[in-house]
Amino acid sequence: MSKRFFLVVLFLLAAALILASCGSFIPKNGEDSVSAQQTQVMETVSAVLTQQAFETLIAQATQQAQVTPLPTTAPTATQVPPTQVEPTQVNTVVVSTATTAPTATKTSIPLPCNSAGFVKDVSIPDNTELAAGAKFTKTWRLVNSGTCTWTTDYDVVFSEGSAMGAPASVALKGSVRPGETVDISVDMVAPSTGGTYKGTWVLRDGSDKLFGLSGGKTGFWVSIKVSAYKSDAVPSAIFPYDFTASICSATWKSNAGLVTLPCPNVSQQEEEWAAVSMNPLLEGKKQEDERTIVMHLDSPNDWMQAFYPAYTIKKGDHFIAFVGCMNSNSACETTFSLDYRIDNGSVTNLGKWNESLDGKYTKIDIDLSQFEGKNLSLILGASNKNSSGGIDLFWLSPSIQNLGS
Repeated sequence: MSKRFFLVVLFLLAAALILASCGSFIPKNGEDSVSAQQTQVMETVSAVLTQQAFETLIAQATQQAQVTPLPTTAPTATQVPPTQVEPTQVNTVVVSTATTAPTATKTSIPLPCNSAGFVKDVSIPDNTELAAGAKFTKTWRLVNSGTCTWTTDYDVVFSEGSAMGAPASVALKGSVRPGETVDISVDMVAPSTGGTYKGTWVLRDGSDKLFGLSGGKTGFWVSIKVSAYKSDAVPSAIFPYDFTASICSATWKSNAGLVTLPCPNVSQQEEEWAAVSMNPLLEGKKQEDERTIVMHLDSPNDWMQAFYPAYTIKKGDHFIAFVGCMNSNSACETTFSLDYRIDNGSVTNLGKWNESLDGKYTKIDIDLSQFEGKNLSLILGASNKNSSGGIDLFWLSPSIQNLGS
């Protein structure tokens, strides 16, 4: 609604009020009837104009309310521009902010002179399984987290647990400045008895003061599991072809990779192993005094094979052995296999035998006369059919013997 319209309406209302007031005028005595009639007409016009003006004003106001919504009252802070905020309001905000969000003050903690931090196990991580008597080297990677340089006067010192055949201390080979890392190695030997072993080590400075991780007394350690591996010495041959005596001449393979053997220059740290036993205790607690190859398969579905050098077969030659489970097993399900190949050709199976922990074992006797004059390579194998855990198996007196025709 325009401003001019409101002025017109107000003017008409004022005029109507004036006329209405005139309508109440009572003619004095002596006025003629014409004047009285004029006065009545003016009263009627004034009343009509007054009513029309009021109704128009109400209609316009109603329409304005329907078309243009009334503005809502906004908070004072949003209505007043930032440049118009009163000083008292600004001061109040500043004081409130400073009170609720105080500035934090950092407190520096001095570093100790001697302190070490553990980075990682470079070799032999925790719970590594090793064969009894196996030689190994444990290496830790540490960081100098103190403020003093480690010199060659510093050394690593055995603290507690099992020393595992290690020296009491090993000197550092060079200086290590603050913030630098160093690999520290110690040569050890796995204990001869199966079980879990742990040895803890700390550092020592040139003044014989011991320190560990984070400047405290906590050391770093080596933790291993020792299998029941134990081997007798490899015997001399007593058969035309003695597989026990030739254990180190064979090529041993397993699904896990290398195989620990009682042989020079062969890894002694593998979970799969083969050993010699001259007095094996077989399933059913049957003690024997015959040379035996013991195979250890560490996990379910593991397998192992020994590829022996070729032997020229003669008429009347037989492969003879006894196979079964060692008495050390709590459960045993396995399959033995005997394979061959001629002149490094394809591998062919000669036989398979299933065994379980039932107190019995199987004798194998295969006539090899069909291969007379040929260079025959025999392959001894076994697989673990247990649902869980490892097993120990035996080949008792495996050999090629000539029984004549």
